[in-house]
Amino acid sequence: ILLDPACSGLGTLHKSPEVLGWWTPNHCVRLAASQRHLIRSAIKALKPGGTLVYSTCTLTPIENEEVIDYALKEFPVELENVELPGLTTRPALREFEGNKFDPRLERARRLYPFENQTEGFFVARLRKTDRMEKPLLRKEKLPVNLNFISYDTSPVKKYLDYLHQHFGFPHKQFSGYYYHIHKNITAVSSELANFPFKARPMKSGLTVAHALTQAAKLTTEGVQLWGHLANKNVLELSDLSLLEKFVNRDPIPLPVEGRAQVLVKFRELPIGYGLAEDTRLKSQFPKAEWPFRLTAEE
Repeated sequence: ILLDPACSGLGTLHKSPEVLGWWTPNHCVRLAASQRHLIRSAIKALKPGGTLVYSTCTLTPIENEEVIDYALKEFPVELENVELPGLTTRPALREFEGNKFDPRLERARRLYPFENQTEGFFVARLRKTDRMEKPLLRKEKLPVNLNFISYDTSPVKKYLDYLHQHFGFPHKQFSGYYYHIHKNITAVSSELANFPFKARPMKSGLTVAHALTQAAKLTTEGVQLWGHLANKNVLELSDLSLLEKFVNRDPIPLPVEGRAQVLVKFRELPIGYGLAEDTRLKSQFPKAEWPFRLTAEE
């Protein structure tokens, strides 16, 4: 098994410096918890004698040495030597910030960008030596009721009616989904609505709109799902400079009086939405940590 889990990506800094714009130590802590779950599941899936290669493109010990140290302590696995001919490698760390790791970790390898024409990597090879104890049988959980409702059911009906009237979305388009409504209106497929969840998912479906008192405020996801069907309150951006303003959330002059939601397209493609206020459009495009710069193709 090759296990390449999601990681903080600090090994890619030499070519992706924007990683530092969102990286925090807590981000690594959350990822490490997920990585421990993944390596446990991978080891369970192995037959005795099978091998698992754990590889990341980050250099943080919490996502590398600590995960392998956890596996060596908790499961019947042995760490094997890793050979990477043609590359300069170093042994994995034996300790970090006072935390000492299993001495066998020197068989795992670290690759640093300043020594190779590569990203930074960590690689460990584990071999399963024995069967694992069977887990205790747990009482089967009953399916969780997520309270999905059809498009013509209150209270979601009045919000979908509003979107129909304001943007011209056809009602039949709404009928292909089921909905969950709290502060947001979430659309899911019929297959997901009827899936027997044994626990409440952290997120399901697309957030297509926000529920207001008497109206619904469209989201970018809603635009991407239904925007191609809109025929009212639609603004077609005429050139790339206006598109650049929109995606960077800069105000755009708009020859429309009043206040209303406006669905924005570029070359007939739904991009997002904005709010028309006093002859200008306030972009509601998702925020980014850096400005977009758009150039025309040659």
